Amino acid sequence: MFQHTPKQLEALKLIKEHKYTLLEGGRRSGKTLIALRYMFLRALKFKNTDHLIVRFHLKDVRESIAYQGIQQLFSLSGTNYGTTLNSVDLIYHFENGSRIWLAGTDDKDRLDKLLSKEFATIYENEASQLSFEAHETLKSSLNSPSLTGKMIIDYNPPSVHHWGYKIFHEGVTPKGEAIAKPEDYAMMRINPVDNPNLSEDYLETLKSLSEAQRRRFYYGDYTIDNGSLWKREQIKYKELPKNAPARIVIAVDPAGGGEDEIGIVAVAKYGTLYWVIADRTCKGTPAHWAAEVAALYNELQASAVVVERNYGGDMCKAVIRQFLPVGRIIEVVASKSKILRAEPVYSLYEQGLVWHKEPFTDLETEMCSYTPEADKSPNRMDALVFGLTELSNCSAWWAMEE
Repeated sequence: MFQHTPKQLEALKLIKEHKYTLLEGGRRSGKTLIALRYMFLRALKFKNTDHLIVRFHLKDVRESIAYQGIQQLFSLSGTNYGTTLNSVDLIYHFENGSRIWLAGTDDKDRLDKLLSKEFATIYENEASQLSFEAHETLKSSLNSPSLTGKMIIDYNPPSVHHWGYKIFHEGVTPKGEAIAKPEDYAMMRINPVDNPNLSEDYLETLKSLSEAQRRRFYYGDYTIDNGSLWKREQIKYKELPKNAPARIVIAVDPAGGGEDEIGIVAVAKYGTLYWVIADRTCKGTPAHWAAEVAALYNELQASAVVVERNYGGDMCKAVIRQFLPVGRIIEVVASKSKILRAEPVYSLYEQGLVWHKEPFTDLETEMCSYTPEADKSPNRMDALVFGLTELSNCSAWWAMEE
């Protein structure tokens, strides 16, 4: 028997009473579980209805939702709600003819076909990764002849410049236009402390994060941009040109030790413009992150890996070579301060020469909040700087090629 937490019951009430509901807050607070339960019960109650769950990456909706979140829901509920999963098409079929579809916005062909349908419920999971344009496109498919459409949005709060904050906290679109029918919108915060099923050990782990991550993942606070260089409005989004010749590099900022992340960012140059095309930053052993670098290099058919050698010396190049026997590796020695070496790259953004292929929430938060006094090294930002510096031919004073 599914046991709701008090906050989940509060969230359920909001969802039932409003067309658009934002559930924001820290990690593992119960947001995803209550959204999934509402969708499955709704599909079960109203026969022959369609419902959609979306994340940015298809692989994430498959792994985190289909094979984790929904399986946890089934286990806690003691039932699979009479469904069968088509694991190829990622569709849960109900005995009453209803369906729950799973999709990623990075699978454009599949998503375009799905959005020709009408959905009674749309759930945007981890919507901090979705652009406002993607959100608006999804809204256009929220329609059902038999019942009121419902849209559920959840995320760990990103920047105050995110469209979710603008719409639900300020009542305006990112362009400053007042939203129509504000009474249709509701939001609430659910944090880890609101989930009695979490262990004290896990809560202590969240409390031990750096200040910026602790505020986001434990307290569920939005990021206020106060960095020394980038401003949010300088970060623009655009699809990569199709079939255009490009030079792509994978930039790596190894961790200084402990539990720090290893920054892994892919950047490209098309003509006179630059694109940020992937962020695969991760934690793990040298073998783990080196395998990730090699996989991204091969996936994107990159021309080089740029890696900082301050930490680990020749070890970084050597461990990458185990997974990437053939390929160009350029080592950089970061002798200047982070702000000084980032300034030429910031200048590219200032001139409007850099585009992001998609919202990279964690990377952009580092860019817009880093100051020299920050308590955590900005591994993603450093990798970005290394990569764009190499592509923009500003690296002669720090690069040592193999």
